[in-house]
Amino acid sequence: MHLCVIVNVTTLRGNRDQTVTLGLGDHPFITHSSVVLYGDAQIVDSRRLEADLHACVVERREPCSERLLQLVQSGIEHSPFTPKKVVAFCRDQWRK
Repeated sequence: MHLCVIVNVTTLRGNRDQTVTLGLGDHPFITHSSVVLYGDAQIVDSRRLEADLHACVVERREPCSERLLQLVQSGIEHSPFTPKKVVAFCRDQWRK
């Protein structure tokens, strides 16, 4: 299976979902107060993501730390805005 979950990080502007907030130093890409936008979380085919990278449709950034990955993952289950199918997919994958 080539499926994975992607989330969007966006500027904190009174967003409804502040389950996970990020700030300067959490990742090199983060330069100001930001949030993980769990309501836009998507299950995608990693092969399509790779193709988009090669086509310069998306840009690869530095990998996140293990601590940051765990924080973002925990927010998937804690945010009331995460789509149910994303929560179910993640729970299933994490049990393996």
